[in-house]
Amino acid sequence: MKKMILLLGLILGICNMGVTAFAEEGQVEVQINTRDEKGFAYEGTEGITLDVYDLTEWRSKRASSEKDDKRYILDTYSSKEKLQAFVKDEVLRKINGASLGLDDAGSTTLQLPRFQNDKDAAYLILSSGETGKYHMLPIIVYLPQRMADSTVEYGHLLFNCKYDEIPTTPTTEPPPTTPTTPTEPPVTDSSGPRKIPVDPPSDGGEGPKRYPGKELPSTNELIRNYCFLGLLLMAVGLFGLNKNKGEKNNEK
Repeated sequence: MKKMILLLGLILGICNMGVTAFAEEGQVEVQINTRDEKGFAYEGTEGITLDVYDLTEWRSKRASSEKDDKRYILDTYSSKEKLQAFVKDEVLRKINGASLGLDDAGSTTLQLPRFQNDKDAAYLILSSGETGKYHMLPIIVYLPQRMADSTVEYGHLLFNCKYDEIPTTPTTEPPPTTPTTPTEPPVTDSSGPRKIPVDPPSDGGEGPKRYPGKELPSTNELIRNYCFLGLLLMAVGLFGLNKNKGEKNNEK
């Protein structure tokens, strides 16, 4: 009985060492679910594809924790345009040739190398093809992933995607226009000469005759002319009375 127990323990130990060695020297299977447990898919994310980039050198240069690195990428590169700029600036190598599609359940599975250039590998998985107002957040894979309180590495990893709403740029509306009050025609001095405009009659007839270019005296001028004429007549009348009185005195 004791021999059987020892033999069984030896077999389990060998299997455990084999799984660990495979995880360290081989590849890790990564499964990505783009939908939740009930199969719900955000509108416009049904036909997305995935691309995998080697993040190992960037991880090695930062020499930070996995948690801090993930927070840094999510906070700093919050849009798809910024993520693409990050890939370009850091010259990240693309792992897969063609973009990875999804099956009918919205999932895909891929094999990722455990090491890159003899370093613990790291990968950045980005989506493309969203047609709605939601975009998939990037997936950041740091290897190794070990079991809790153990040195045993996982040979299979599962990631459930998360989404964020694409921020919309507010449209700037033109400032409201203030209503303008109609300007009154300028007040001119009525004592000056006024030109009579020449307009064709509206009814097609001859209408009253207009004289283009003629200047007619204003009302004030007529009043002044009549006053001057009256004074002139009064002066002639006084002159005539005085003359008649003089002739009568001479006759006497």
